[in-house]
Formats: sequence, C-alpha cells, structure tokens
Amino acid sequence: MRTEPAGDQLAAGAASITSGPRRDPLRGAIIMLIGMALFSILNGVVKAQAQHYPVNQIVFFRNAGGVLPLLLILLWSGRLPELRTRHALRHVLLATSMTGGLFFSFTAFHLMPLADVMAIGFTQPILVTVASALLLKERIPPAGWIAVFGGLAGVQLMVQPSGAGFNIGAVAAVFGTFCSATSMLLQRSLASREDPLVITTWYMGLSSLALAPTLAFSWEHPSLPGLAGLVAMGVASGLCQWLTVQALYHASAAAIAPINYTNMLWAIIIGYLWFGDVPTLGVLAGSAIVIASTAVLLHAARNARSGLKPSGARQ
Repeated sequence: MRTEPAGDQLAAGAASITSGPRRDPLRGAIIMLIGMALFSILNGVVKAQAQHYPVNQIVFFRNAGGVLPLLLILLWSGRLPELRTRHALRHVLLATSMTGGLFFSFTAFHLMPLADVMAIGFTQPILVTVASALLLKERIPPAGWIAVFGGLAGVQLMVQPSGAGFNIGAVAAVFGTFCSATSMLLQRSLASREDPLVITTWYMGLSSLALAPTLAFSWEHPSLPGLAGLVAMGVASGLCQWLTVQALYHASAAAIAPINYTNMLWAIIIGYLWFGDVPTLGVLAGSAIVIASTAVLLHAARNARSGLKPSGARQ
C-alpha cells in the first residue's frame, strides 16, 4: 500500500495504457522511483498534518487538491471528453472504498510509525489474491496459497495481537489495507473500459464532493501557511498519480512492481529523521516475510499468465 494508497493503485489499470510496445523501461523505472519517493514524503506530510487537523479534512484537501492537476492534464491533452462515463455506479463504489482506505490509513499514520503502517500495507496483494479466489473464482497455485499464509504470519508478527504492539492504529492500518484491496478489485473491473487517469480523476472528484459536507462538523480553521500546505499536499498528490501513469506507460506493471518495496525504505528513513521513529525487530522481520510472500505471489501469477500464452497462440 502506498497508502497514498498505497493509495491509488493505478497498476490495476495499466493494461489500458501499456498495451502497445514499451518506449523506455529504464525511464519508467526511474519515474516510478521518483513517484514512490514523493508518495512517501506525502505520507510524512499527512502524519504531520494529522497532529493539527481532523483526518476527514486532510483527505478532503488531498483529493480536492489532487483532482485539479489531473483535470488540467486531461484538458491540455484534449482528453477531457473521456470523463463521460457509462459506469457511474462503479466509480461511486471505487470512490467509497478509496476514501475509506485513505481515512483508515491516515488515521494509522497519526497513531503509528510510518514504517509499521507501510509494512501492514504490503499485505494488499495477499488480500487481493484471497478475494480473487473467493469472489472471482480465479485459480491460485499452491505456491500462491503458501505465500498467502506466510504473509498473514508476517502481519501477525508485526501487529503482535497478544502483546503491547496491538493498538487501534494497527486496526486502522488493516482496515485501510482491506479497503485498498477492495479498490484494486473495483479498478480491475474498470481498467478495460476506461483510462487510469480518468478513473483516478473520477474517484478524487467524487470523494471530494462526498467529504465536503463533513467539514461542517469537524472543521479546524487553518492559518494561511497551513491552508497553503493542505492545498500543496493535494496538488502534489495529483502530480504523483500522473507520474505513476507515466511510469506505467514506459514500462510494464510487472517490471516496476518491485519498486513499490522502496516505500518501506523511505518510510523508515522519513520516520526516523522526521518523527524519531525506530522500527522494532518484529516490524522489520514481519515486513520481510510479507515482502517475500508478495514477491512469491507476483512470480506465481506471472508464471500462470505465461503458461496460458502457448495455448492461446494455437487457437
């Protein structure tokens, strides 16, 4: 989970912008590295902002500010008409799950070290795998199920459910990851129909509209510098989304997927330098197990897809 959703998992819609030949995989990897670093910095900004403003207000500015650069990009590229959609209900469901994911994840940022939240967020592919098997009837190879149970063991080690490590922040992080996994499944259903940038613009816009009325009940009046910081956070978030789309245009989703793991390194560095957080041995060991399990899942899925190609070619 970038959490910025981790986030906003545009990889689910990568096929619609990467179906042609890759232009420059190295450039795609570099762009993704920059995007992940910026997303991680934004997560640190969210953690700092949560000390002064309610979470719903932060999520509102994050999405309202983020939708502006996306609309400008669509307008500049002549693609604004692509916002017309016949899948309004899917967009509403996606916006609901993404907003919930941000709310829970930002709450976790406020209550836990960044590295802890990111480590739990890495279980998103594991949850997507389980949901795909149960709801979409996708076949999961034995190695995939071993990775699933290994990842769950890693989560148990990180949150320490029987010890002092368990807290409401860990619960929020798990719920945030669940919402993010749900969003991934919803994005899959939209990916073959609409462009990832259009999907993200829709969800940010709908989320902003839904959250606007809640500000009347929990508004914390920001100073002028504070307001500028909130708006800048949102604009930067939208630009990060655009960077992710650009990375997926130049390189395949499979090629740049491992770059997501740099989130953990950035979370440790930012957490230590900015907030003085030192990850525990349990978090480091658990995150290593989860990352390894996720890598096994990605490898198993890649092998499963490649195993289908020969039969498809003969037909």
